[in-house]
Amino acid sequence: MLRRISREGVTLLGDRDPAHLNTPAWLWASWTESYGEETARAIAAAHLIEAPLDITPARTPSPGEPARGRGLPTGSLRRTAGGYIADLAGFAEGAWWVQDAAATIPARLMGDLSGKRVADLCAAPGGKTMQLCAAGAAVTAVDVSARRMIRLGENLTRSGLSAELVTSDVGKWKTSDKFDAVLLDAPCSGTGTLRRHPTSPG
Repeated sequence: MLRRISREGVTLLGDRDPAHLNTPAWLWASWTESYGEETARAIAAAHLIEAPLDITPARTPSPGEPARGRGLPTGSLRRTAGGYIADLAGFAEGAWWVQDAAATIPARLMGDLSGKRVADLCAAPGGKTMQLCAAGAAVTAVDVSARRMIRLGENLTRSGLSAELVTSDVGKWKTSDKFDAVLLDAPCSGTGTLRRHPTSPG
């Protein structure tokens, strides 16, 4: 069966429209109504292309140190998509983490954080938490998802960073701690979710 698919698959697909087939009916209808069919088709076709990968370096590279991607104004590096992330150079050593460029902006807007106490709310999986820690802040990271908080802890360990982790609904979380700053970026400002998961509702 697989041999036949490899031989005849393209023919069997005929004149089907991959961009349209890859887009949920409700999303296609919304785009068509808002932008017209030509633009909707262009958006859907763009979703068939794997998005580039934005990474945040754990520190400023030393002079002469090879770059891992094209530098962006946010301080992120953008590399061509492709390859298993955990196998890319520097990942296992915690030299960088995956984080959409737009998602880095809220933490950067907070200025110098050296020695300051910061609460990062809705924190998991931890891109902004790691940003804050790397900037010298003492971070308390709060998120309702225990599973995602495990991932946050793993990311911190891999990057050699540390933060206080609290698994709690931020709407119900109470603390007597005093913070110099609070970061709440929900829903995330990053466009990466839709770029990589176009079927996500909302």
